[in-house]
Amino acid sequence: MKLRRAFRDFEHHAGLLVAAGILAACGSGPSSPPLATSAATRPTVPPVATGPTLTYADAVAFWDGQRGIAGLSLDRPDGSSSGQLVTTSDAGHTWRTLGFTSAGVVQVAVAGSASTWALAGCSVNRGCEARLYRSTNDGMTWTSAPTDLSSISFADSRDGWGVAGGWPPADPSLPALRRTHDGGATWATVPTPCAGSTVGPLRTASARTATAGLAVCALTAGAGGELHGVFATNDGGAHWAVRASTSGVSSAKPIGSLPYGGYITGLVEALDGTAWITGGRMVPLASRDGGATWQPLALGDPAANLVEAAWPLDATRGFAVMWAPDSQASLLEATTDGGRRWSVRSSWSVTTTDGSMSASP
Repeated sequence: MKLRRAFRDFEHHAGLLVAAGILAACGSGPSSPPLATSAATRPTVPPVATGPTLTYADAVAFWDGQRGIAGLSLDRPDGSSSGQLVTTSDAGHTWRTLGFTSAGVVQVAVAGSASTWALAGCSVNRGCEARLYRSTNDGMTWTSAPTDLSSISFADSRDGWGVAGGWPPADPSLPALRRTHDGGATWATVPTPCAGSTVGPLRTASARTATAGLAVCALTAGAGGELHGVFATNDGGAHWAVRASTSGVSSAKPIGSLPYGGYITGLVEALDGTAWITGGRMVPLASRDGGATWQPLALGDPAANLVEAAWPLDATRGFAVMWAPDSQASLLEATTDGGRRWSVRSSWSVTTTDGSMSASP
């Protein structure tokens, strides 16, 4: 279970206790069938425990304005968890299940016309194995393998970047930047853009093309905020330039326009150069000039309505999934005016155990 989700679970269960006086058992649900993978990589899904299974949407990506994929995490009261992948072909109004993963889905990515990836991650669950799932046919069939990646991004069906190692890293060589040229089957470590950074180690990266993209270096400085910087490359990572940065640990002057607050977890750059940043204790940020200046998107808030992931298609269109505590649901939101206004396309109730959703009115 992710740290940020622990607060959502506490709030939800506290509400049940107040309303009913006791958390009643809801019976055992059906076992979750795994994704269609090769026999050698077929995941084992833990059985559903007695009691409510909590469903959260933590990941989203769209090929275009109609076709997309979302990743769900299913948390059980015994501490076990699994994930679910769902897809839409009508801009998020309706969804169908692709299959289930052995751990909660923490990130999804798409590229080309039919390639998609899903990162199933672990935190404190013993025996959980993080895996990278890959599909080249809209999620109809998948292959998977164990992974140490904490972030993924693909420019096309073959070329992508990944960040290995979470935070804090147990290995001094991590976090590390990795590249793939075969769709994620194999990865090679390349020099990190944060080696000489004054704002901390590598946090996440986004590939706009096979040679161009952005990366975030960050170091948690205290409660409510961290030092962070955005770096850009146009030669496949051979050289990186600082585009924006807060003041560093050596008190370097800020560069560009990048707010200090929050903890960055996600970065996605669209083909036209529009980039969105998401994270904890912050509203999403948008850049339209290659990462030099960042402005808040009109979605969520740092205290409660948490945006878990966002996916820009271009300067005007994009999607996001967020946790809405007032409605005890994960919402899919969409914008067509660059993030100034948002509309709810669908929602997943926190107590829905099968990943079903309800469409917006």
